[in-house]
Amino acid sequence: MAHALQGAIQSAGKPALILVGRHQEPPSDPGKVIIAWDEVPQAARAVHHSLPLLKRAQEVEILTISEKNDKENGLKRATSLKTWLLRHGINAAARTESREGQFVSHVLVDQVNRSRANLLVMGAYSHTRASERLFAGATHAALTELETPLLLSH
Repeated sequence: MAHALQGAIQSAGKPALILVGRHQEPPSDPGKVIIAWDEVPQAARAVHHSLPLLKRAQEVEILTISEKNDKENGLKRATSLKTWLLRHGINAAARTESREGQFVSHVLVDQVNRSRANLLVMGAYSHTRASERLFAGATHAALTELETPLLLSH
């Protein structure tokens, strides 16, 4: 399923709202939304496409994942997005998690599961297809390991 979605997401040129598990309908009132932020064009497109949902969210959190000794830089990147969202009337919290030798995908899945978010917004497939297939990146992990609806954009 994830490989079929990969082709569709990369070729469509549109965002994809992926509903998984018990979620049968799009979240019109998303409650808590996490934005997985890493300053790549795919993530920027995902945030842009999700603005209507973010405006209706009760809570928006920007999550960056960084190296242990680079948390300050991660928070700086999240703060830039926070400022941009504020200009659109969206008040978001920003935080950085250290990957501490783990894959980014593992930290992302763990953080989203702990947060009990109603929606995860993230850029999709920012690495080459070969790299994604060999190393199963964060997009693959989100599609296969989360029960949280996803808004993905490539």
